Amino acid sequence: MIRKITDAVVLFFREYLPSTYVLALILTILVFLAGVVFTDQGFMGMVNVLGNGMWGLLAFTMQIVLSLVFAHALANAPSVLKLLRKLARIIC
Repeated sequence: MIRKITDAVVLFFREYLPSTYVLALILTILVFLAGVVFTDQGFMGMVNVLGNGMWGLLAFTMQIVLSLVFAHALANAPSVLKLLRKLARIIC
């Protein structure tokens, strides 16, 4: 029963929602246009703000990427994998 519900929800989201890239692109354009209309920045001012903001996020992005890579490597280490399997047996 849960499988049928999950399949229906997945089908709905695949059929009626655009990809995450398209959503991010649409939201970026909306925020950019709102910034041009509702602030004192002109078009080129918003281009500068957008460009500076992207580079400001680079350090945070790299921290998240490194966290994901190290967590994946740690979880696939043989000793940690054995421990995780024992914990899974206890819980299930």
